[in-house]
Amino acid sequence: MIDYKLVFDSESQANDVIEEVTGELHPSQYVRYDIGNIKRYEYDENNLEAEPTVIVVSDKYHVDLRLRAASDSLDEYVIVADNPVHSFS
Repeated sequence: MIDYKLVFDSESQANDVIEEVTGELHPSQYVRYDIGNIKRYEYDENNLEAEPTVIVVSDKYHVDLRLRAASDSLDEYVIVADNPVHSFS
């Protein structure tokens, strides 16, 4: 299995690129996890009932993709997170 952390300009771009790679694969050959925009939530410690403040860390569209075989066509969208917010389970 090969794990890809990918970033795209939009959800539609992500769908187009990933469909090109996974279109002919059986669903058992890949796993796609859409993250979307990276957001951080800040809570008011004095008022825990208040809605959190949402801060958009990245407005790009992020997707984690796990494939059974490598795909060179994804190379230009791969990112290396220097401060990961999430990880594969």
